[in-house]
Amino acid sequence: MSRSHWSRLLTVAVFVSSYIALGAGVVSDVIEDKPPPNWILEDHGYYEAAYDRAHAGGDAYEDREIGTAFLYPPQSLLYVATFAAIERPLAKVGAFFGASLVALIVMLLLLRRYSKPSLGAFVVGIPIALFFGPLVVSTYLGQINLFACLAVVIAVVTVRAAPFWSGVALSVAAGLKLTPLAYGALIVG
Repeated sequence: MSRSHWSRLLTVAVFVSSYIALGAGVVSDVIEDKPPPNWILEDHGYYEAAYDRAHAGGDAYEDREIGTAFLYPPQSLLYVATFAAIERPLAKVGAFFGASLVALIVMLLLLRRYSKPSLGAFVVGIPIALFFGPLVVSTYLGQINLFACLAVVIAVVTVRAAPFWSGVALSVAAGLKLTPLAYGALIVG
């Protein structure tokens, strides 16, 4: 291998290592501020409280406090119900983290198939995706973002081959969180 090739590899290794270290710092700060087990899946707990209120015939949006209020479309409670059905806390954490990991892997594979990067670029991208600080924090707190993101990725990568299913995926994403509606312009345009 040439000297320039080793130089590029070293640059990538330094970048990925620095990136992972910075991400670990972000995650460490959050975990220090909100240590397990009390704070793990914190946001999901707020979603479940809204689900419990709605399931009991009450108002899912009764809590209006910033930070604890349920601010998602009502149909996203169907997603919440999936994990709310798991009663044992450790099983719920395992199921949520497992589902999040599967969603991330599916997303990476779809994006690889769609964008066709080199194998080396894909392999470098795996730790970058796995240790992306905001993603890890979002998963730790039990947020809905990764599942909405997976639906957006499916919508984008299937728009030409299967426009109907692309629309379904975008609808699912918007049903989980309203932000993905912005991607409608990308797909339609």
